[in-house]
Amino acid sequence: MNDNTLETFMHRQVECWNQGDKDGFFNCYREAAQKGLSIEYIGLPKNDPWIMLESMWQAQASITIDVQACTILGHEGACHHINKLNDGTISTETLEFYTLIDGKLESRIFIKKPN
Repeated sequence: MNDNTLETFMHRQVECWNQGDKDGFFNCYREAAQKGLSIEYIGLPKNDPWIMLESMWQAQASITIDVQACTILGHEGACHHINKLNDGTISTETLEFYTLIDGKLESRIFIKKPN
């Protein structure tokens, strides 16, 4: 892996999501997390990350990700996303933190639902 792996992953997964490209979306995770994947929704029980991604994808047709900010420093990255429903209303906002070390990708996601 090169130094741009995390940055490529963070941008490409959003592009694939917004384009409805399920294969591309999952390949982003497979390519970045060649030696392991961990996804944690803060405040919720842990689960198999691939099952979590499948469950997340079930909402893809009705949600577009609007990237507010994205910062990558070395092997760590953070982003702020507003997830909008097809009618333009906000579904959720997320703060997502990623760490990629030696082919192991860890994701911690804070989810805020609208008031």
